[in-house]
Amino acid sequence: MKRLYLFVLAATAVLSGAAPVAIASAAGAADALVSEFYSRFQKPGFHVDDLMVYYHPDIVFLDPTFEIRAEGKSEVRSLYAELGTERTAYKDIRWTIDSVISEGDHIVIRGRWSGRFHACDFDVEFMTLWRLKDGKIVEQNDFFAASAFDRQVGWDGETATCSS
Repeated sequence: MKRLYLFVLAATAVLSGAAPVAIASAAGAADALVSEFYSRFQKPGFHVDDLMVYYHPDIVFLDPTFEIRAEGKSEVRSLYAELGTERTAYKDIRWTIDSVISEGDHIVIRGRWSGRFHACDFDVEFMTLWRLKDGKIVEQNDFFAASAFDRQVGWDGETATCSS
């Protein structure tokens, strides 16, 4: 519990722009990596190249919800580059990390993903699974509460309105 509290404290500091808090635990490296990654993955101010430094050249990115499979840094970069464009219409993306579990080169991240999709606000749970190689993310599997997202957003493209 102490490790989780320290991580939440550190993540809150990083996400708010304050100086990061040092985490002293065996899993401290995983916590710091997750905190640093998600602090860079916020909208506005998100820059694709800020995230690419965390990925191994052989990255395989999977998102079963959207049936996405991207292989290699170039394909993953293209996915992230589309965030906030007309194609995806995500804005003000925020990540709140609730817990991080790590064992060896495997990391499980659980939290909340929030923001706007077109004109609709959303706030849903997510889980991400990472496998590291040489200290970089070589596998990433993303999952989120799709039914909650659909219920909250309910975007109607024809009328350009939210049904929620």
